[in-house]
Amino acid sequence: MLWTALQAFWLTLTHAEFRAKVTSLIQSLATGNTASTTSVASNSATRNSAYPAVSAESAVSVNDADSTTNLTHITISAGTAKRDPLVPLTSARSDAVTLLETLQREARWIDFLMEPLDTASDSQVGAVARDIHRDCGRTISRLFAITPVTTQEEGESIAIPAGYDPGLYRVTGKISGGTIHGTIVHPGWMVTRAELPKWNGRQTSEMVVAPVEVEAQAHE
Repeated sequence: MLWTALQAFWLTLTHAEFRAKVTSLIQSLATGNTASTTSVASNSATRNSAYPAVSAESAVSVNDADSTTNLTHITISAGTAKRDPLVPLTSARSDAVTLLETLQREARWIDFLMEPLDTASDSQVGAVARDIHRDCGRTISRLFAITPVTTQEEGESIAIPAGYDPGLYRVTGKISGGTIHGTIVHPGWMVTRAELPKWNGRQTSEMVVAPVEVEAQAHE
C-alpha cells in the first residue's frame, strides 16, 4: 500500500511544489499519519499525466518498519531516491559466501587456510589442524547430514549397469560395454539435507565472511 501511494505521489509533483510536498509527506510518516498518502493516491488519476511512471527502483524506498525510525537515512533528489548504505537492505547473498562465513565463525577454517605455514613445524600445524578438523566436521554434519552414497565397504565387489549416472559413479580402469564389474575404492558422499543459516545483514557486508575484530578500550 505504501509503495502504491508513494508512486502516485511522485506523479503529482511539479518542480515548483516538489520540496513542499516531500517535506509534508516525511512529516506525516514520522508522526504515523498515513492519511496524506491515501489522499494523494486517490487524487492521482486527476493530475497531469505528462509525468512518467516511477519504477520501484527509483521510488522512495521506505519500509513500514522504517517509516518512523530511519527517515533521516533517506535522501531525495529530483530524479531518484536512495537510501543511506547504513540502512539494512535485503540482498540475494550467495549461499557459498554464507557457508564460508559459517565455517569461519564456527571452526576458524579460513584463518587456518590463509595462515602461512612455511615456518610452522609439523607439530604446530597438527595441533591446530586437529581442532579445526573436529569443528569443521561438526558444522558440516549439522548443516548437510552427510552420509556415504553406498552402504558397501571399500574393497567390496560391485556391478554397475550400462547407462549408469556418471554423477553417481566414477569408473576408472578398463571399461567395456554392458555391465561393469569392479571394486569399490571410495564409497562416495552425499548430503541428506541442506540447512544453511539465513543471512539478513546489510548490503555493505554482503561479501564479508569474517568481520574486523576490534577490542574496545575504555576512555578515562
